[in-house]
Amino acid sequence: MQQLRPFAPQTPHAVGRDRELQAIKEALENPGRETAILYFIGPGGIGKTRLIEEGAKLAPPAVLVGPVIDLYHAEAHSVAGLQQLLADGLDQQAARFVAYRAKSADIERRRAGGVGIPPEERAALTEVFLQDYQDLASQQRLALQFDTTELIQRESDRVQEVCGLETSYLEIRNWLLQVLPSLPNTVVLLAGRPPAPLREELRALAEQSGACSFQDFELGGLSPTACAAYLAELQEQEPRLLDIPEEVWALAWQYSEGHPIRLSLVIDLILNGRDIADLFPPHYEASAASAGNLPVVDIDRYLIGNYSAILTQY
Repeated sequence: MQQLRPFAPQTPHAVGRDRELQAIKEALENPGRETAILYFIGPGGIGKTRLIEEGAKLAPPAVLVGPVIDLYHAEAHSVAGLQQLLADGLDQQAARFVAYRAKSADIERRRAGGVGIPPEERAALTEVFLQDYQDLASQQRLALQFDTTELIQRESDRVQEVCGLETSYLEIRNWLLQVLPSLPNTVVLLAGRPPAPLREELRALAEQSGACSFQDFELGGLSPTACAAYLAELQEQEPRLLDIPEEVWALAWQYSEGHPIRLSLVIDLILNGRDIADLFPPHYEASAASAGNLPVVDIDRYLIGNYSAILTQY
């Protein structure tokens, strides 16, 4: 049985996001110790997670970068869990956050013994966490990354209600709004789908602070130039992609509107044996494409249909 190649190869570097990456780089290298919040907003598959991961790689050696914390994951559905993820990510050797770890361990022991923990003590734990964080930030610049921020809504949606998540997400939302603008010497990278519920509140809080800046970026599809650069980088890794005619790749850009996930799916289909000229309905005509007269099609459904046809062969 043949093995299906699961994913298109990833380019060595993110393409088409020069403005956003430059903003991240400048924030990370800021010698003034000002805290900077950068919020990247766009639809699913536009490359938000890849962008913040790539941006974090630009950090100078002196900057301590925490891991990407996905707010979708259960570990981040409570303030205690979120603080623990941050402490563990920034202090993998458990050499810092000493007071926080001791207080957290004491609370967990009592909780395991059936003792209820009052809100006042949970708030006190946050204060200890922040004190330890400030001690660390006084010695070096820190970078935090949060993904899937669209879950942090003002009002719960049906999925949150069914899963019983609305209360915990409200707590996380309040924590983020209270804490992020007040963190010293920190770069905060946030990524999420629109409508970006935290955006305006974080902007207002940053404006009220004398030591925090805020920038937001709406991510769209790759430009034709960036799309060409994406293919060129992949061609260096996969010689089979050298056979893609330039005008057909231009058609792929037009149909995909430059969305990286769609372009990746096109590449995936080609690497699994499909002819790129057969991927777009009807078969491409260069004159029609150049004139912008493309037939209307649900490109996501169409590409997934092509992919499903490939799957049935394995």
